[in-house]
Amino acid sequence: MTVELATLQFEEEAHLYTYEGREVPSVTRIMEEMGEKKAYTGPDFYTLRGKYLHTATEMYDAGTLDTSTVDPAVQPYLDAYCQFKRIEDVSVEAAEVMVHHQSLDYAGRFDRLFILGGRPRMVLADLKTSSSAPWHRLQVAAYLLAYGGDYDGMVLYLRKDGTYKMRFIESVELAALKAKWIEVVGEYHAKDIDLWK
Repeated sequence: MTVELATLQFEEEAHLYTYEGREVPSVTRIMEEMGEKKAYTGPDFYTLRGKYLHTATEMYDAGTLDTSTVDPAVQPYLDAYCQFKRIEDVSVEAAEVMVHHQSLDYAGRFDRLFILGGRPRMVLADLKTSSSAPWHRLQVAAYLLAYGGDYDGMVLYLRKDGTYKMRFIESVELAALKAKWIEVVGEYHAKDIDLWK
């Protein structure tokens, strides 16, 4: 399946972004190649579970989810997401949004833009079923930089026991993460230029 945003396209199977026919590196690829994140080499089960969970949460948000079709391996994580939405008074403003930072030349797709009860600004969030890792916050900072605007950042951890944890990225940390991301992207592109010398 190919998803298109203006002239940014995404090929799902290859996990490949292109802009006007030219390949654009993804946030994940840059993090892996620059040593910020280890490339995942584990069982396909976890990748598929994550994909199914994203689909289930998106359908739940849209009110189109048939709960009888949810895989038992996905159900506790979906329960955690549903609990999060109920308890935190959540409104979903956008889901699975593709972003492209043209001047830094990278692309990606973040999971949600939320309005959370009690927070003054909307929250750009990424959903995770793994334990916390530093690259999760760097990933969110990269998405925020590409999306623009004045939003808070958050990683939403959905747990196997049906609970959740919100990890907000506050303004001071977010500024530092954005600066780090700009440096990482610069080094990534400089590496590519060095290959052509």
